[in-house]
This record gives sequence, structure tokens and C-alpha cells, in this order.
Amino acid sequence: MNVINVKAEAKKYQTLQKRYWMIFAFGLVLFLGTLALVIVYSPANYALALWLSVLFSTLFIWGFLYFFSGPHQAVAKRVHFYTRALQGLKSEEELTLDSIGVGESVSKDGIPASLLTASFQENGKSYERVLYLFAPAPELKVGERIRATSFASVLLSYEVLS
Repeated sequence: MNVINVKAEAKKYQTLQKRYWMIFAFGLVLFLGTLALVIVYSPANYALALWLSVLFSTLFIWGFLYFFSGPHQAVAKRVHFYTRALQGLKSEEELTLDSIGVGESVSKDGIPASLLTASFQENGKSYERVLYLFAPAPELKVGERIRATSFASVLLSYEVLS
């Protein structure tokens, strides 16, 4: 069962990133055009033009800082992860689920996730493995054996074995 459809998610976030860049470009052109019009068509009294340009500049700069520190950064991190997941090596292993952190909120490369701990056997020894879940997987239960496909410790898909 797929937890994350990597191709669809990559395409979705790349489209969203392009949309954000277009919104930013439109805002920049609108800001520069308004500033040019204020300068060209201003009356002999430049006080109003000065205060309007200061107001528009302040609003644009604060909007710019918010845009690149909030929404754009989150989308860019997801685009980066999904692009790497499409091209990178995925690991496949058989795991026994120990715990599923449904309510826990952690971050993996700046993307909110929940934790899943599992154990696997290798050379007669049991080792613990921590996986991140970007999307909920309500079908998983503690104690189940699964064949998990992951990339960079993020669970992409699984198959229940027992």
C-alpha cells in the first residue's frame, strides 16, 4: 500500500512552487510599476508621493520576507525532498512495528511528520529502525510485520506480511 505517491506529490508541489513564483513576480512588477508611476506623475508637493512610496515599500518588503520565510520555504523543502526521492535509492526491508507515534509532531528536513519505530533482524540480532510518516497510515498496527519501502528514513509504501 502506498503511503506517499512520490510522482504525484512532486508534481503537485512543483506546480505550487511555480504558482508562488508567478505571484511573487506579479507583486514585484506591480510594486515597481506603482513606484514608477508615483515618481513620474507626482505633483510639485512630493510629501504625499514620498509617504506613499515608503508605505508601499514597507508593505512589499514585509510581504517579501513573510513569503520567503513561510509558504515558499515549506513548498521548496517538499519539492527538494520529492525530487530526491524520485531519483534516489530506496531501501526495502522487512520490519516488525514496535510503536506508531500518531499524535507526535516532529520534523524531517523541515517537513512535519510523525514517528514510527520498528525492529528488524539481521545476522540473528534485532535492531531498531525509526521511520518518518509524512502521511497517516491508519491501517498499521503495533506488532505487524511489514515489507517497507523507504527513502531517507521516510516510509513511502508498505505491504503487510502478517
